[in-house]
Amino acid sequence: MKIGCSLPFDIFSDDMKEISKKICDCFGGKENLLKTLAKELDTVELRAVRNGASEDDVYTAVSICKKYGLGVTIHGDIRGAGSAEEFFAPYLKLFKSDFQEFYNITVHTLHYKEETAEFLEKACVYAIEKNYPVRITLENERLKNEFSVNGICTAVDEIVKKVNSPILFTCFDFGHQLSNIRKFGEDEDVVPDDFLSMARHTHIHSLTDGTTHYPITVGETLLDKNLKDLINRGYDEVLNLELEAQRFDDKFDIKDAFLNSIATLKAAVYQVKVTTENIPEFTVNYEKNLNRVMENLEKSSFGIGLIGPAAYVIKLGDKKIAVDISMRKLPGNEGSTTLIKEFLKDFDAMIVTHKHYDHYDEELLSSLPESVTGYIPDFIETEMKNKVTTFSGFKTKIGDAEIEFFESHHSRATNIVPEYGFAIKYNGGTYVFPTDVRTYTKEYPKFENVKVLFAHLWFFQALNLYDNPYIEQFEDFVKRFGAEKVCIAHLNDVRRPIDQMWSDMHFDAVKGNLNNAQMFTLGDWIEL
Repeated sequence: MKIGCSLPFDIFSDDMKEISKKICDCFGGKENLLKTLAKELDTVELRAVRNGASEDDVYTAVSICKKYGLGVTIHGDIRGAGSAEEFFAPYLKLFKSDFQEFYNITVHTLHYKEETAEFLEKACVYAIEKNYPVRITLENERLKNEFSVNGICTAVDEIVKKVNSPILFTCFDFGHQLSNIRKFGEDEDVVPDDFLSMARHTHIHSLTDGTTHYPITVGETLLDKNLKDLINRGYDEVLNLELEAQRFDDKFDIKDAFLNSIATLKAAVYQVKVTTENIPEFTVNYEKNLNRVMENLEKSSFGIGLIGPAAYVIKLGDKKIAVDISMRKLPGNEGSTTLIKEFLKDFDAMIVTHKHYDHYDEELLSSLPESVTGYIPDFIETEMKNKVTTFSGFKTKIGDAEIEFFESHHSRATNIVPEYGFAIKYNGGTYVFPTDVRTYTKEYPKFENVKVLFAHLWFFQALNLYDNPYIEQFEDFVKRFGAEKVCIAHLNDVRRPIDQMWSDMHFDAVKGNLNNAQMFTLGDWIEL
Protein backbone atom coordinates (compact mmCIF):
# COMPACT_ATOMS: atom_id res chain seq x y z
CA MET A 1 0.00 0.00 0.00
CA LYS A 2 1.02 3.58 -0.63
CA ILE A 3 0.62 6.53 1.73
CA GLY A 4 -0.55 9.83 0.31
CA CYS A 5 -2.05 13.16 1.31
CA SER A 6 -4.10 15.85 -0.38
CA LEU A 7 -2.62 19.26 -1.17
CA PRO A 8 -4.53 22.24 -2.56
CA PHE A 9 -4.17 22.33 -6.34
CA ASP A 10 -3.25 26.02 -6.25
CA ILE A 11 -0.09 25.27 -4.24
CA PHE A 12 1.45 24.33 -7.59
CA SER A 13 0.59 27.66 -9.17
CA ASP A 14 1.88 31.21 -8.72
CA ASP A 15 -1.53 32.36 -7.52
CA MET A 16 -1.97 30.65 -4.15
CA LYS A 17 -4.83 31.23 -1.75
CA GLU A 18 -4.00 32.40 1.76
CA ILE A 19 -4.34 28.93 3.33
CA SER A 20 -2.03 27.44 0.69
CA LYS A 21 0.54 30.13 1.42
CA LYS A 22 0.21 29.32 5.11
CA ILE A 23 0.79 25.62 4.49
CA CYS A 24 3.95 26.39 2.53
CA ASP A 25 5.16 28.90 5.11
CA CYS A 26 4.79 26.33 7.93
CA PHE A 27 7.19 24.07 6.07
CA GLY A 28 9.58 26.88 5.18
CA GLY A 29 8.36 27.39 1.63
CA LYS A 30 6.93 25.32 -1.21
CA GLU A 31 10.22 23.59 -2.01
CA ASN A 32 10.73 22.49 1.60
CA LEU A 33 7.11 21.36 1.79
CA LEU A 34 7.55 19.04 -1.17
CA LYS A 35 11.01 17.86 -0.09
CA THR A 36 9.65 17.00 3.36
CA LEU A 37 6.57 15.22 2.03
CA ALA A 38 8.65 13.31 -0.51
CA LYS A 39 10.54 11.72 2.41
CA GLU A 40 7.30 10.63 4.09
CA LEU A 41 4.82 9.92 1.28
CA ASP A 42 4.40 7.94 -1.90
CA THR A 43 1.74 10.14 -3.50
CA VAL A 44 0.07 13.54 -3.43
CA GLU A 45 -3.57 14.12 -4.32
CA LEU A 46 -4.29 17.36 -6.22
CA ARG A 47 -7.36 18.80 -4.52
CA ALA A 48 -9.44 19.81 -6.32
CA VAL A 49 -9.14 20.11 -10.08
CA ARG A 50 -12.34 21.88 -11.11
CA ASN A 51 -13.98 21.91 -14.52
CA GLY A 52 -12.37 24.54 -16.67
CA ALA A 53 -8.93 24.14 -15.07
CA SER A 54 -6.08 24.67 -17.48
CA GLU A 55 -4.50 21.50 -18.84
CA ASP A 56 -1.15 23.31 -18.64
CA ASP A 57 -1.69 23.93 -14.91
CA VAL A 58 -2.53 20.27 -14.27
CA TYR A 59 0.47 19.13 -16.28
CA THR A 60 2.74 21.54 -14.40
CA ALA A 61 1.45 20.40 -11.00
CA VAL A 62 2.09 16.74 -11.80
CA SER A 63 5.52 17.45 -13.28
CA ILE A 64 6.51 19.29 -10.08
CA CYS A 65 5.40 16.30 -7.98
CA LYS A 66 7.38 13.98 -10.24
CA LYS A 67 10.44 16.15 -9.79
CA TYR A 68 10.33 15.27 -6.08
CA GLY A 69 9.61 11.57 -6.70
CA LEU A 70 5.94 11.77 -5.72
CA GLY A 71 3.17 9.92 -7.49
CA VAL A 72 -0.08 11.77 -8.14
CA THR A 73 -3.78 11.11 -7.66
CA ILE A 74 -6.42 13.67 -8.51
CA HIS A 75 -9.59 14.90 -6.84
CA GLY A 76 -11.66 15.86 -9.86
CA ASP A 77 -15.16 17.23 -10.37
CA ILE A 78 -18.11 16.00 -12.43
CA ARG A 79 -20.43 18.64 -10.98
CA GLY A 80 -20.95 21.21 -13.68
CA ALA A 81 -19.30 19.18 -16.41
CA GLY A 82 -21.69 19.17 -19.34
CA SER A 83 -20.07 16.19 -21.03
CA ALA A 84 -17.38 13.56 -20.70
CA GLU A 85 -15.23 15.60 -23.07
CA GLU A 86 -15.53 18.63 -20.78
CA PHE A 87 -14.74 16.54 -17.68
CA PHE A 88 -11.52 15.17 -19.14
CA ALA A 89 -10.41 18.44 -20.77
CA PRO A 90 -8.03 19.52 -17.91
CA TYR A 91 -6.10 16.25 -18.20
CA LEU A 92 -5.45 15.95 -21.94
CA LYS A 93 -1.85 17.18 -21.85
CA LEU A 94 -1.21 15.02 -18.78
CA PHE A 95 -2.60 11.92 -20.50
CA LYS A 96 -0.08 12.40 -23.33
CA SER A 97 2.83 12.40 -20.88
CA ASP A 98 4.65 9.35 -19.58
CA PHE A 99 4.68 10.47 -15.93
CA GLN A 100 2.54 7.56 -14.70
CA GLU A 101 0.92 4.40 -15.99
CA PHE A 102 -2.52 5.76 -15.09
CA TYR A 103 -4.23 8.46 -13.01
CA ASN A 104 -6.83 7.88 -10.33
CA ILE A 105 -9.48 10.63 -10.41
CA THR A 106 -11.87 10.75 -7.45
CA VAL A 107 -15.22 12.48 -7.89
CA HIS A 108 -18.33 13.28 -5.86
CA THR A 109 -21.84 12.20 -6.79
CA LEU A 110 -24.41 14.41 -8.48
CA HIS A 111 -27.79 15.09 -6.85
CA TYR A 112 -29.46 11.88 -8.00
CA LYS A 113 -28.17 8.34 -8.35
CA GLU A 114 -29.59 8.02 -11.86
CA GLU A 115 -27.85 11.14 -13.19
CA THR A 116 -24.59 10.17 -11.51
CA ALA A 117 -24.73 6.72 -13.08
CA GLU A 118 -25.66 8.16 -16.48
CA PHE A 119 -22.78 10.66 -16.48
CA LEU A 120 -20.19 8.17 -15.23
CA GLU A 121 -21.26 5.56 -17.79
CA LYS A 122 -20.70 8.08 -20.58
CA ALA A 123 -17.39 9.20 -19.06
CA CYS A 124 -16.11 5.63 -18.72
CA VAL A 125 -17.11 4.69 -22.27
CA TYR A 126 -15.50 7.88 -23.59
CA ALA A 127 -12.25 7.29 -21.64
CA ILE A 128 -11.98 3.72 -22.87
CA GLU A 129 -12.65 4.75 -26.48
CA LYS A 130 -9.95 7.43 -26.21
CA ASN A 131 -7.61 5.03 -24.45
CA TYR A 132 -7.09 7.51 -21.60
CA PRO A 133 -4.78 6.25 -18.80
CA VAL A 134 -7.42 6.84 -16.14
CA ARG A 135 -9.42 5.20 -13.38
CA ILE A 136 -12.38 6.92 -11.73
CA THR A 137 -13.30 6.39 -8.07
CA LEU A 138 -16.65 7.57 -6.74
CA GLU A 139 -16.57 8.91 -3.19
CA ASN A 140 -19.19 8.46 -0.47
CA GLU A 141 -20.68 11.72 0.87
CA ARG A 142 -21.75 13.31 4.13
CA LEU A 143 -25.46 13.61 4.87
CA LYS A 144 -25.87 17.38 4.72
CA ASN A 145 -28.85 18.10 2.46
CA GLU A 146 -31.86 16.43 0.81
CA PHE A 147 -29.73 14.98 -1.98
CA SER A 148 -26.95 13.55 0.20
CA VAL A 149 -28.63 10.17 0.66
CA ASN A 150 -27.76 9.56 -3.01
CA GLY A 151 -24.08 9.69 -2.12
CA ILE A 152 -23.83 7.50 0.98
CA CYS A 153 -21.96 4.20 0.79
CA THR A 154 -24.94 2.05 -0.27
CA ALA A 155 -25.85 4.54 -3.01
CA VAL A 156 -22.28 4.71 -4.32
CA ASP A 157 -22.19 0.90 -4.27
CA GLU A 158 -25.37 0.78 -6.37
CA ILE A 159 -24.10 3.39 -8.86
CA VAL A 160 -20.76 1.66 -9.46
CA LYS A 161 -22.50 -1.70 -9.92
CA LYS A 162 -25.02 -0.20 -12.33
CA VAL A 163 -22.36 1.41 -14.51
CA ASN A 164 -20.31 -1.79 -14.37
CA SER A 165 -17.21 -0.35 -16.02
CA PRO A 166 -13.68 -1.78 -15.72
CA ILE A 167 -12.38 1.71 -14.88
CA LEU A 168 -14.99 2.72 -12.25
CA PHE A 169 -14.54 1.89 -8.57
CA THR A 170 -15.31 3.33 -5.13
CA CYS A 171 -13.38 5.74 -2.91
CA PHE A 172 -13.95 5.10 0.79
CA ASP A 173 -14.02 8.37 2.73
CA PHE A 174 -13.59 7.32 6.37
CA GLY A 175 -14.55 10.71 7.81
CA HIS A 176 -17.73 11.19 5.79
CA GLN A 177 -19.11 7.79 6.74
CA LEU A 178 -18.15 8.27 10.39
CA SER A 179 -19.81 11.68 10.48
CA ASN A 180 -23.05 10.17 9.18
CA ILE A 181 -23.24 7.34 11.70
CA ARG A 182 -22.29 9.58 14.63
CA LYS A 183 -24.90 12.19 13.74
CA PHE A 184 -27.73 9.96 12.55
CA GLY A 185 -27.05 6.41 13.78
CA GLU A 186 -25.24 3.26 12.69
CA ASP A 187 -27.96 2.23 10.22
CA GLU A 188 -27.91 5.50 8.28
CA ASP A 189 -24.66 4.82 6.43
CA VAL A 190 -23.64 1.17 6.47
CA VAL A 191 -20.66 0.11 4.37
CA PRO A 192 -21.57 -2.79 2.04
CA ASP A 193 -19.00 -5.54 1.54
CA ASP A 194 -19.04 -4.91 -2.20
CA PHE A 195 -18.33 -1.20 -1.65
CA LEU A 196 -15.18 -2.19 0.26
CA SER A 197 -14.19 -4.82 -2.29
CA MET A 198 -14.52 -2.24 -5.07
CA ALA A 199 -12.50 0.42 -3.20
CA ARG A 200 -9.45 1.68 -5.10
CA HIS A 201 -8.85 4.93 -3.22
CA THR A 202 -9.43 6.39 0.24
CA HIS A 203 -9.88 9.71 1.98
CA ILE A 204 -8.80 9.58 5.61
CA HIS A 205 -9.38 12.30 8.20
CA SER A 206 -10.86 12.59 11.66
CA LEU A 207 -14.22 13.69 12.95
CA THR A 208 -13.54 16.26 15.68
CA ASP A 209 -16.33 18.12 17.49
CA GLY A 210 -18.67 17.33 14.61
CA THR A 211 -16.25 18.60 11.94
CA THR A 212 -14.49 16.42 9.37
CA HIS A 213 -11.08 16.73 7.67
CA TYR A 214 -9.16 17.20 10.92
CA PRO A 215 -5.75 15.60 11.66
CA ILE A 216 -6.11 11.94 12.60
CA THR A 217 -4.19 12.54 15.82
CA VAL A 218 -7.32 14.12 17.33
CA GLY A 219 -10.99 13.21 17.37
CA GLU A 220 -12.20 9.89 15.98
CA THR A 221 -11.30 7.99 12.80
CA LEU A 222 -12.25 4.27 13.07
CA LEU A 223 -8.80 3.55 11.62
CA ASP A 224 -8.67 0.12 13.26
CA LYS A 225 -11.97 -1.12 11.82
CA ASN A 226 -11.72 0.49 8.39
CA LEU A 227 -8.13 -0.52 7.70
CA LYS A 228 -8.83 -4.10 8.78
CA ASP A 229 -11.94 -4.21 6.58
CA LEU A 230 -9.97 -2.98 3.57
CA ILE A 231 -6.87 -5.10 4.12
CA ASN A 232 -8.96 -8.22 4.69
CA ARG A 233 -10.45 -7.62 1.23
CA GLY A 234 -7.07 -7.30 -0.41
CA TYR A 235 -6.86 -3.49 -0.60
CA ASP A 236 -3.43 -2.50 -1.89
CA GLU A 237 -3.98 1.05 -3.12
CA VAL A 238 -3.29 4.55 -1.74
CA LEU A 239 -4.26 5.43 1.82
CA ASN A 240 -4.76 9.16 1.35
CA LEU A 241 -4.96 11.70 4.16
CA GLU A 242 -7.43 14.43 3.24
CA LEU A 243 -6.78 17.22 5.72
CA GLU A 244 -8.21 20.73 5.29
CA ALA A 245 -5.81 23.10 7.02
CA GLN A 246 -8.29 25.99 7.02
CA ARG A 247 -10.46 24.01 9.44
CA PHE A 248 -7.79 23.66 12.12
CA ASP A 249 -4.96 26.13 11.44
CA ASP A 250 -6.08 28.26 14.40
CA LYS A 251 -5.79 25.23 16.71
CA PHE A 252 -2.75 23.26 15.55
CA ASP A 253 0.58 23.85 13.88
CA ILE A 254 -0.07 22.83 10.27
CA LYS A 255 3.30 21.16 9.74
CA ASP A 256 2.95 19.07 12.91
CA ALA A 257 -0.65 18.20 11.99
CA PHE A 258 0.41 16.85 8.60
CA LEU A 259 3.57 15.03 9.70
CA ASN A 260 1.99 13.57 12.84
CA SER A 261 -1.01 12.36 10.85
CA ILE A 262 1.28 10.72 8.30
CA ALA A 263 3.28 9.00 11.05
CA THR A 264 0.07 7.88 12.76
CA LEU A 265 -1.36 6.43 9.55
CA LYS A 266 1.84 4.52 8.85
CA ALA A 267 1.83 3.15 12.39
CA ALA A 268 -1.83 2.15 12.09
CA VAL A 269 -1.17 0.24 8.88
CA TYR A 270 1.74 -1.57 10.51
CA GLN A 271 -0.32 -2.45 13.58
CA VAL A 272 -3.28 -3.70 11.53
CA LYS A 273 -0.98 -5.92 9.48
CA VAL A 274 0.57 -7.31 12.66
CA THR A 275 -2.90 -8.10 13.99
CA THR A 276 -4.39 -9.56 10.81
CA GLU A 277 -1.30 -11.66 10.15
CA ASN A 278 -0.71 -12.71 13.75
CA ILE A 279 -4.22 -13.79 14.77
CA PRO A 280 -4.28 -16.82 12.46
CA GLU A 281 -0.60 -17.46 13.18
CA PHE A 282 -1.28 -17.20 16.90
CA THR A 283 -4.21 -19.63 16.71
CA VAL A 284 -2.46 -22.17 14.51
CA ASN A 285 0.93 -22.07 16.17
CA TYR A 286 0.14 -21.45 19.84
CA GLU A 287 0.52 -25.09 20.87
CA LYS A 288 3.69 -25.37 18.77
CA ASN A 289 5.17 -22.36 20.61
CA LEU A 290 4.01 -23.73 23.95
CA ASN A 291 5.58 -27.11 23.26
CA ARG A 292 8.85 -25.43 22.27
CA VAL A 293 8.95 -23.62 25.61
CA MET A 294 8.01 -26.80 27.49
CA GLU A 295 10.83 -28.73 25.83
CA ASN A 296 13.39 -26.04 26.69
CA LEU A 297 12.07 -25.85 30.24
CA GLU A 298 12.69 -29.55 30.79
CA LYS A 299 16.21 -29.42 29.35
CA SER A 300 17.28 -26.17 31.04
CA SER A 301 18.77 -25.65 34.49
CA PHE A 302 18.38 -21.86 34.39
CA GLY A 303 16.29 -20.06 31.81
CA ILE A 304 13.03 -18.32 30.95
CA GLY A 305 10.39 -18.72 28.25
CA LEU A 306 7.32 -16.82 27.07
CA ILE A 307 3.96 -18.58 26.56
CA GLY A 308 1.87 -15.43 26.17
CA PRO A 309 2.58 -11.76 25.44
CA ALA A 310 3.44 -11.27 29.14
CA ALA A 311 3.26 -14.83 30.51
CA TYR A 312 6.62 -16.15 31.71
CA VAL A 313 7.81 -19.60 32.78
CA ILE A 314 11.11 -19.72 34.66
CA LYS A 315 13.45 -22.60 35.46
CA LEU A 316 15.66 -22.12 38.56
CA GLY A 317 17.60 -25.33 39.08
CA ASP A 318 14.95 -27.92 39.92
CA LYS A 319 12.23 -25.31 40.53
CA LYS A 320 9.63 -24.12 38.04
CA ILE A 321 7.89 -20.76 38.40
CA ALA A 322 5.06 -19.38 36.25
CA VAL A 323 4.30 -15.64 36.06
CA ASP A 324 1.02 -13.99 35.01
CA ILE A 325 -0.29 -16.92 32.99
CA SER A 326 -3.68 -16.01 31.53
CA MET A 327 -5.62 -17.67 28.74
CA ARG A 328 -8.43 -15.11 28.84
CA LYS A 329 -9.50 -13.76 25.44
CA LEU A 330 -6.67 -15.51 23.59
CA PRO A 331 -7.90 -16.51 20.12
CA GLY A 332 -8.47 -20.22 19.60
CA ASN A 333 -7.39 -21.05 23.14
CA GLU A 334 -9.86 -23.82 24.03
CA GLY A 335 -7.50 -26.75 23.49
CA SER A 336 -4.51 -24.75 24.68
CA THR A 337 -6.16 -23.99 28.02
CA THR A 338 -6.41 -27.70 28.81
CA LEU A 339 -2.78 -28.16 27.78
CA ILE A 340 -1.68 -25.24 29.99
CA LYS A 341 -3.48 -26.66 33.03
CA GLU A 342 -1.69 -29.97 32.60
CA PHE A 343 1.60 -28.19 31.99
CA LEU A 344 1.37 -26.16 35.24
CA LYS A 345 0.43 -29.06 37.49
CA ASP A 346 4.03 -29.88 38.38
CA PHE A 347 5.14 -26.26 38.81
CA ASP A 348 6.32 -25.07 42.21
CA ALA A 349 4.87 -21.58 42.10
CA MET A 350 2.68 -19.11 40.24
CA ILE A 351 3.35 -15.37 40.63
CA VAL A 352 0.57 -12.88 39.88
CA THR A 353 1.42 -9.17 39.60
CA HIS A 354 -1.96 -7.49 38.97
CA LYS A 355 -5.55 -8.17 37.95
CA HIS A 356 -5.71 -7.18 34.28
CA TYR A 357 -7.15 -9.90 32.03
CA ASP A 358 -3.88 -10.55 30.19
CA HIS A 359 -2.08 -11.27 33.50
CA TYR A 360 -4.74 -12.74 35.78
CA ASP A 361 -6.88 -15.81 35.11
CA GLU A 362 -8.97 -16.81 38.13
CA GLU A 363 -10.36 -19.93 36.47
CA LEU A 364 -6.84 -21.16 35.72
CA LEU A 365 -5.59 -20.30 39.22
CA SER A 366 -8.42 -22.11 40.98
CA SER A 367 -7.83 -25.22 38.85
CA LEU A 368 -4.20 -25.62 39.97
CA PRO A 369 -3.37 -28.32 42.54
CA GLU A 370 -2.37 -27.51 46.10
CA SER A 371 1.25 -28.38 45.27
CA VAL A 372 1.50 -25.11 43.30
CA THR A 373 2.04 -22.12 45.60
CA GLY A 374 0.36 -18.95 44.43
CA TYR A 375 2.11 -15.69 45.27
CA ILE A 376 -0.88 -13.38 45.03
CA PRO A 377 -0.95 -9.62 45.82
CA ASP A 378 -2.83 -8.51 48.90
CA PHE A 379 -5.31 -6.59 46.72
CA ILE A 380 -6.51 -9.75 44.88
CA GLU A 381 -8.94 -12.31 46.30
CA THR A 382 -8.73 -15.77 44.78
CA GLU A 383 -10.01 -19.31 45.27
CA MET A 384 -6.53 -20.73 44.61
CA LYS A 385 -5.85 -23.65 46.96
CA ASN A 386 -2.38 -22.65 48.20
CA LYS A 387 -2.09 -18.89 48.40
CA VAL A 388 0.70 -16.76 49.87
CA THR A 389 -0.14 -13.07 50.12
CA THR A 390 2.48 -10.69 48.76
CA PHE A 391 3.00 -6.99 49.39
CA SER A 392 5.64 -4.37 48.66
CA GLY A 393 8.81 -5.44 50.45
CA PHE A 394 7.71 -9.09 50.81
CA LYS A 395 10.56 -11.58 50.34
CA THR A 396 10.46 -15.33 49.93
CA LYS A 397 12.71 -18.24 48.98
CA ILE A 398 11.93 -20.71 46.24
CA GLY A 399 14.67 -23.29 46.24
CA ASP A 400 17.97 -21.41 46.05
CA ALA A 401 16.34 -18.26 44.67
CA GLU A 402 15.29 -15.23 46.70
CA ILE A 403 12.33 -13.27 45.36
CA GLU A 404 11.54 -9.73 46.45
CA PHE A 405 8.32 -7.91 45.58
CA PHE A 406 8.06 -4.14 45.14
CA GLU A 407 5.41 -1.59 44.21
CA SER A 408 5.23 -1.06 40.46
CA HIS A 409 3.40 1.95 39.04
CA HIS A 410 0.81 0.72 36.57
CA SER A 411 -1.10 3.99 36.72
CA ARG A 412 -1.40 7.49 35.40
CA ALA A 413 -3.16 10.36 37.18
CA THR A 414 -6.39 8.98 38.71
CA ASN A 415 -6.29 5.66 36.84
CA ILE A 416 -4.78 3.68 39.70
CA VAL A 417 -4.01 0.01 38.99
CA PRO A 418 -2.35 -1.71 41.97
CA GLU A 419 0.54 -3.89 40.88
CA TYR A 420 3.73 -5.47 42.21
CA GLY A 421 6.92 -6.08 40.30
CA PHE A 422 9.52 -8.51 41.56
CA ALA A 423 13.22 -9.32 41.42
CA ILE A 424 14.81 -12.77 41.47
CA LYS A 425 18.26 -13.15 43.01
CA TYR A 426 19.82 -16.38 41.83
CA ASN A 427 23.16 -17.79 40.83
CA GLY A 428 25.01 -14.58 41.72
CA GLY A 429 22.82 -12.24 39.65
CA THR A 430 19.57 -10.29 39.85
CA TYR A 431 16.72 -10.54 37.32
CA VAL A 432 14.16 -7.74 37.54
CA PHE A 433 10.51 -7.78 36.38
CA PRO A 434 8.86 -4.37 36.86
CA THR A 435 5.88 -5.64 34.79
CA ASP A 436 3.41 -3.10 33.31
CA VAL A 437 4.89 0.27 34.21
CA ARG A 438 3.09 3.44 33.15
CA THR A 439 4.73 6.07 35.38
CA TYR A 440 8.40 5.88 34.43
CA THR A 441 9.48 8.81 36.59
CA LYS A 442 8.63 7.10 39.91
CA GLU A 443 11.39 5.73 42.14
CA TYR A 444 12.10 1.99 42.03
CA PRO A 445 14.33 -0.14 44.27
CA LYS A 446 18.00 -0.27 43.41
CA PHE A 447 19.32 -3.77 42.79
CA GLU A 448 22.90 -4.92 42.57
CA ASN A 449 24.34 -6.87 39.65
CA VAL A 450 21.24 -6.78 37.42
CA LYS A 451 21.87 -9.31 34.70
CA VAL A 452 18.58 -8.93 32.83
CA LEU A 453 15.72 -6.46 33.02
CA PHE A 454 12.42 -7.76 31.61
CA ALA A 455 10.63 -4.59 30.54
CA HIS A 456 7.16 -3.96 29.10
CA LEU A 457 7.22 -0.83 26.99
CA TRP A 458 4.30 1.58 26.91
CA PHE A 459 4.13 4.97 25.16
CA PHE A 460 0.55 6.02 26.07
CA GLN A 461 -0.62 6.15 22.43
CA ALA A 462 0.65 3.19 20.46
CA LEU A 463 0.13 5.02 17.15
CA ASN A 464 2.13 8.08 18.15
CA LEU A 465 5.80 7.75 17.30
CA TYR A 466 6.14 11.30 15.95
CA ASP A 467 6.68 13.33 19.11
CA ASN A 468 5.94 10.87 21.90
CA PRO A 469 7.57 11.94 25.20
CA TYR A 470 7.13 8.48 26.72
CA ILE A 471 9.78 7.02 24.42
CA GLU A 472 12.54 8.98 26.14
CA GLN A 473 10.94 8.37 29.56
CA PHE A 474 10.96 4.62 28.93
CA GLU A 475 14.60 4.69 27.87
CA ASP A 476 15.57 6.64 31.01
CA PHE A 477 13.55 4.23 33.18
CA VAL A 478 15.31 1.19 31.72
CA LYS A 479 18.78 2.71 32.04
CA ARG A 480 18.29 3.40 35.76
CA PHE A 481 18.41 -0.35 36.47
CA GLY A 482 21.89 -0.64 34.96
CA ALA A 483 21.08 -4.05 33.49
CA GLU A 484 23.58 -5.93 31.37
CA LYS A 485 20.74 -6.95 29.07
CA VAL A 486 17.18 -5.76 28.41
CA CYS A 487 14.45 -8.12 27.22
CA ILE A 488 11.30 -6.37 26.04
CA ALA A 489 8.06 -8.36 26.17
CA HIS A 490 4.32 -7.62 26.16
CA LEU A 491 4.47 -7.28 22.35
CA ASN A 492 2.08 -8.24 19.53
CA ASP A 493 -0.84 -8.98 21.85
CA VAL A 494 -3.55 -9.63 19.27
CA ARG A 495 -6.27 -9.16 21.90
CA ARG A 496 -5.68 -5.41 21.88
CA PRO A 497 -6.88 -2.67 19.50
CA ILE A 498 -4.14 -1.17 17.35
CA ASP A 499 -3.78 1.99 19.44
CA GLN A 500 -3.13 -0.09 22.58
CA MET A 501 -0.89 -2.81 21.16
CA TRP A 502 2.89 -2.72 21.25
CA SER A 503 4.84 -4.32 18.44
CA ASP A 504 8.18 -4.54 16.67
CA MET A 505 7.99 -0.91 15.53
CA HIS A 506 7.89 0.27 19.15
CA PHE A 507 10.87 -1.92 19.98
CA ASP A 508 12.68 -0.42 16.98
CA ALA A 509 12.00 3.08 18.38
CA VAL A 510 14.06 2.38 21.52
CA LYS A 511 16.51 -0.43 20.78
CA GLY A 512 19.26 1.88 19.56
CA ASN A 513 19.40 3.72 22.89
CA LEU A 514 19.32 0.66 25.15
CA ASN A 515 22.13 -1.63 26.20
CA ASN A 516 21.98 -5.08 24.63
CA ALA A 517 18.23 -4.97 23.98
CA GLN A 518 16.22 -7.79 22.42
CA MET A 519 12.58 -8.58 21.82
CA PHE A 520 11.10 -11.43 23.83
CA THR A 521 8.11 -12.91 22.02
CA LEU A 522 5.77 -15.88 22.17
CA GLY A 523 7.63 -19.19 22.06
CA ASP A 524 11.05 -17.68 22.82
CA TRP A 525 13.38 -19.26 25.35
CA ILE A 526 16.43 -17.55 26.87
CA GLU A 527 19.16 -19.39 28.75
CA LEU A 528 20.31 -17.23 31.65
